Amino acid sequence: MPILLTSISYVFLFGPNSGLVNSFFARHFGGEPLYDIFSFSGIVLVSVFQSYPLIFLAAAAGLANMNPELEDTARVAGLRPAQIFWRISLGAISPSIMAGVIMCVALTLTMVSGPIVLGVPVGIPFLTTEIYAAVALRPNLARAVALGIPLVLVTVAAIWLQSRIVGDSTSRFAMITGQRGDLIGLGRWRWPLLAACMVPIVLSLLLPLAALLAAAFMEFWWKGFVWANLYFGNFRYVLTQSVALQALANTLVLSVGVGVFLALVGGALAAAMSGPQTLLKRSLRGLISIPLGLPALVAGVLIVLAWFGHPFQLGGTMWILAFGYVLVMLPYALRTSDAAFAQIDPSLSEAARVAGCSPLQSWRFVLFPLMGNGLFATFVMVFLFAIKEFPLTVLAYSVNTQTAMVQLYFLYEEGSFEKSGALAVVVLVLTFAALAIASRFFKAPLRQVVAQ
Repeated sequence: MPILLTSISYVFLFGPNSGLVNSFFARHFGGEPLYDIFSFSGIVLVSVFQSYPLIFLAAAAGLANMNPELEDTARVAGLRPAQIFWRISLGAISPSIMAGVIMCVALTLTMVSGPIVLGVPVGIPFLTTEIYAAVALRPNLARAVALGIPLVLVTVAAIWLQSRIVGDSTSRFAMITGQRGDLIGLGRWRWPLLAACMVPIVLSLLLPLAALLAAAFMEFWWKGFVWANLYFGNFRYVLTQSVALQALANTLVLSVGVGVFLALVGGALAAAMSGPQTLLKRSLRGLISIPLGLPALVAGVLIVLAWFGHPFQLGGTMWILAFGYVLVMLPYALRTSDAAFAQIDPSLSEAARVAGCSPLQSWRFVLFPLMGNGLFATFVMVFLFAIKEFPLTVLAYSVNTQTAMVQLYFLYEEGSFEKSGALAVVVLVLTFAALAIASRFFKAPLRQVVAQ
C-alpha cells in the first residue's frame, strides 16, 4: 500500500470538513470533527502504517531462523510461556527487530508523500517537502542539494548502525536453524490477541482500501456515500481518458522494462562477482551499494542535475526516470540475485565448462535456468517499487512522462477525489496482482532477501 494512497485515503476518511468519518459524526452527533488528519500526529500515523511491515518482516525472518530447541529447553526448565517469550524468544531475535527499527527510522525520515499531502496544506515543514519545493515549485537546485545532504548522512548512518547491530551480534546470537516448535495454546487470550493483530491490518490496509473504493464509486464527493450517488463513470474516465491512459502506460512500461533489465543485470553481476572476493570484486560491490544511502527524493535531485540538461538532454523523456529507478534499485537487485545464486552448487557451472561450454554458454544454459525463481523475484521487487514510486518521479517527470502515481496526486490536488480514488484502485489491482504472483510461486527467494 503506497504511502501516497494511504495518506490520500485518510484525507477521505478524516478530512476536517468533508472526510467520511468526520461527516458521519458531525451529522449524527454534532460538534467538532472527530479527528483532523491534517496535523503532525496524522503524518506520524500514516508513517507508522507504512513502516511497521519492515519490523514485522525482520522479526518473522529472525523467528524462522530460530532453533526451537531453545524454547523447548526453557520449557523443560520450568519457564512459563510468557517467560519463554520475554527471556528467550525476544532476546534471540532482538538483532532482527533492531535492524527493522533502524530501517523504519531511515524510511520515515526520507518520506515525502505523507508530509506533502498532510503537512504542506497546514504549513508543517519537513526537509523532504522543502527539497520538493526547491526542485518543482521554486527551482533552486543548490538549495535542494544542500537540504539533501542531511538526509543522505542520516540514511547512511542508519544502514551502518544496522550492519553493526547484526554483525556484532552474529557470534552472540548464532544458532542452528530449524523449524518452529509446537504451537502453544493461548487460552482466553486467543481472541484478544487476534483482535490486536488485526488492528494494524485494518488501519493500514482495509480501512484505506474501503475509503478509496468509496471515492471511486461516487459521482460527487460532496453528496457522500449514498445509493443515489453510486457511479461507475470514474473507472471509465481512468480507462479511456488520454492523460490517465498515458500515465498507466508509462507506469507499466517503466515497471516492466526496468524490472527485466535489473533482473538480467543483477543475475549477471551475481555470477560475475561470485567466488573468491578479489579487490576488484569488493570495490565493485561497494560501488554498487552506494545508492543504498540515497533516499529516492535525493536520487531524483541527482538525476535532474546529471541528465536533465547539457550534454545528455534527457529531460522530458522516459529515459531519465528509468535511469533514476535503476540507480535506486540496483543494490537490491544484486542482493536478490546473490541469494538466488548462492543456492546453485558451483560444481554445476564447473561441469559445464568441462563439457566445453564457454562462460556465456554456461550462464545461458546452466546458471540462468537455475536462477529463474530468484531472477523473477528480482523482477517482482523492482516492478512493485516502480509501479508505486512517487518521490523520485515527481521531481523528474514531464508532461508526456507522467506516471500513474503522479497523475493520481494531481487529480487529488485538483479536488477530483472521485477520479483519484478510481485511479488508486487500478494501481492497487496491479500491485496486489504482482504480490499475489510473488507470494504464490516465489516465497523462498523473497524471504531470503528479507533475512539478508
